[in-house]
Amino acid sequence: MQKHAKFAEETPFTYIHDPYSTTISTSKYANKSIAIMGFGLTMIDVMRMLTTCQGGRFKTKEDGLFLSYLNSDADPKCIIPYSLDGLPSVPKPYSRKIDDCFMPSKAQKEEFERNVKRAMALKADHFLLEDLLEALSVIALEIYGTLNKAVPDAPTKALVLSWLKDASTTSTLFLDKTLPIRTYILETIKMAMGKAPYTLDYVIGQVWRHMQPTMYRLFAYPAISTSTMKALIDVDERTKRYSFDPPVESMLQLLALIDAGLIITTHLDSPEISKTDKGWCFKKNNTSIYADVLINSIIANPDLEDMDSPLLHTLKSQNLLQPVAKGLGAKTNRMAIADNASNAPLYIIGRNAKGSVLGVDAILECFSRDIEVWANYFIHKL
Repeated sequence: MQKHAKFAEETPFTYIHDPYSTTISTSKYANKSIAIMGFGLTMIDVMRMLTTCQGGRFKTKEDGLFLSYLNSDADPKCIIPYSLDGLPSVPKPYSRKIDDCFMPSKAQKEEFERNVKRAMALKADHFLLEDLLEALSVIALEIYGTLNKAVPDAPTKALVLSWLKDASTTSTLFLDKTLPIRTYILETIKMAMGKAPYTLDYVIGQVWRHMQPTMYRLFAYPAISTSTMKALIDVDERTKRYSFDPPVESMLQLLALIDAGLIITTHLDSPEISKTDKGWCFKKNNTSIYADVLINSIIANPDLEDMDSPLLHTLKSQNLLQPVAKGLGAKTNRMAIADNASNAPLYIIGRNAKGSVLGVDAILECFSRDIEVWANYFIHKL
């Protein structure tokens, strides 16, 4: 990121590191070519800052579903998103009725929790992740079978496990990642609206999302090895394209901007990037495109070793704060209310504690029991 900032300082071009800076929505980008680093939820927010915040608007087409984009004079010339794999976020089910189709039953959730707790209590913990993934695979297969009774090729637990462990796993039961990006987005929208058969990856992703609250409870300050916790976090990160999914409306807007020619998708997947006197150059399949502005939309992982705030730096230098593991946040314990607060250990909550807890990014965790404990503690002390 620093190299992009340095390039911008030495040239007429612009680099914006903070995607939620007011600079984006208040600056003028008419006829500018803008590249966006990342193709996830934050990119969608930036996309709106560059369009609807500049006076553009979306209009529902006559079919009552799809959108068209009505541009404004302040629109940029084009928007060029790119990422490591070039794959978009997958929209969440359109309605509660559709979403309920992916909701595990109370019995399934209880069985899952029993299996995981049994593995945590009785086995060496390097078996724990395998047991968890197997328990979730059973639920996903049952729900997939209910939703796709007419599918001739029934999936196996081995296939589900393979996909959870390795996102590059391929099968005719998964949505084809080699589809043109517009087609891929359209197919995910159809599934989200219940207008197309559900692919196995879509079902697994939605089931994982519904099981996250249970997993968040089970893996808050768990007595397991850091390697197992990191492996579980890795799986959770791989499923985020499905479990941290945007609403259908967001993907319809993305589709409308692609159709309007404002969003360019030819350089989505890991383009070669160089700095030139024309700006940032993105090269893919022997075709180059240039950007005057580069906006970062990738929210960095909470890696304690990379955090450089003065407070955290001081705590680390005094050995009062250690990472759970390389690439993760701070090691901490569950908070307890104590009268002698001055003698209490240091407690951290939220993203910076990733690894001590599993659930740090979900909105639902903003209203968890741990947050209540913190709030009650400070009310008590005040």
